[in-house]
Amino acid sequence: MQSYKPRFAALLALLTASLSAHATITVTDVGRFDFTDNGSSGARELSGLAYNGGSSFSAIGDNDAVVYTLALGINSSTSQITSAAIASSKTTLRSASGATLPGPDREAIAIQNGHFLIANETGPQLEAYYAFTGYQNGSPITTTQPGLEVYSNVRSNKAWESLAVYPSKNTIVLFGNEDALTVDGPEANFTDGAMVRIQAANVLASNSTATAIGQFAYPIDAINGDNPFVSGETSGLVELLVLEDNTVLAMERSVGWTGYRIRLYKVNGDTATDISGLAGLDGLTAGVDYKPLTKTLLWEQTFAATTNSNFEGMTAGPTTEAGLTLVLVADNASGPTLPIVGQLWNANDHSLYSLALNDSSTGGGEITGDITDDGYVGLDDLDVILSRWNQVVLPGSMSDPTVDGYVGLDDLDLVLSNWNQGTPPLGITAIPEPTTALIFSLFSTYLLHARTH
Repeated sequence: MQSYKPRFAALLALLTASLSAHATITVTDVGRFDFTDNGSSGARELSGLAYNGGSSFSAIGDNDAVVYTLALGINSSTSQITSAAIASSKTTLRSASGATLPGPDREAIAIQNGHFLIANETGPQLEAYYAFTGYQNGSPITTTQPGLEVYSNVRSNKAWESLAVYPSKNTIVLFGNEDALTVDGPEANFTDGAMVRIQAANVLASNSTATAIGQFAYPIDAINGDNPFVSGETSGLVELLVLEDNTVLAMERSVGWTGYRIRLYKVNGDTATDISGLAGLDGLTAGVDYKPLTKTLLWEQTFAATTNSNFEGMTAGPTTEAGLTLVLVADNASGPTLPIVGQLWNANDHSLYSLALNDSSTGGGEITGDITDDGYVGLDDLDVILSRWNQVVLPGSMSDPTVDGYVGLDDLDLVLSNWNQGTPPLGITAIPEPTTALIFSLFSTYLLHARTH
């Protein structure tokens, strides 16, 4: 029978070591789809996309206060977009009293319990609307909300650009600023990236309330080179997406020497620390004063600056034989100014891009409580919980199987209530559920270690 002593050593090692990811993700580049709207919809500058099911998608633009409906034909074998049309009927966003709202600068959209949840860079603020009527439900969620005050330090036009709702627990939401807050250091330049904040919050669109959970530092990439023929070069976080298994994806957009560079990353929060207590990151050292989120590049594509490729919005669409379809949408008005050739597309031209995503688990991650994804609920899973005990974490991280952003008794109970489920890995013998005395011993040793290091 396996002894507790080596398992205990593994627990202590986990206090400083990175934790393994849930699954390996592969992304297949399917390709772009350009189309011209008939003009009757009036859709412009689409920068956010949400999936309604079937062939229907909702889109928000930063040109006006309108939600548009797109019908996309997607090949069931390849995930290739084969057709696209924007409905002439649309949902005009209005205040709770029915007043017309100003247009700019809505950048991202998600759907939550019959409501549109929208990130507006002006403010910045989150807005909730009844999806059927377009009337606003309650006051916007702003930087005056407790826990969100630091975002009053956003740079102009680089505020809340991204927004995602967790499918497994749709009251949990992520959103983030595009480039560094003024208190967090310089914005991204041609040689260095910058640090932005991804906010986790419990948001209820049904009554426009938000309870901050935690903030996590996310490193964005440097701009892809200085182009003497282009102005407005930039780099930043433009979209977030959470998959059904709580995997977080981040899309970064850069405009520089090589044109539009779009990168898709998998975000890992297993070792990241909550920075909501830090008034600013400027002058602090990442990895020493705080631990940022880490990221793994999944896909990258660079498009010529003369093409309509300012991809800012992303959503998960239907699952096909090729995998889960990711659909990207380009803002057809923003981007670089080319004084020599000008803009080669007009307001009725739109561009989409599709990717096919697959993930492969290492074991039996479908077993409840198997947070290490090895096909068995045992000491490895318990170790992960204890390694982040009593900490605020990125929701859905390995140590947070209950997806509430906090590692505590609910997560421990999930593991213990499914103890010994599955097949033990080779060389591991199933052991009885840890007793109360053992759990107390584990906690005592863990706390002693934390106080002396």
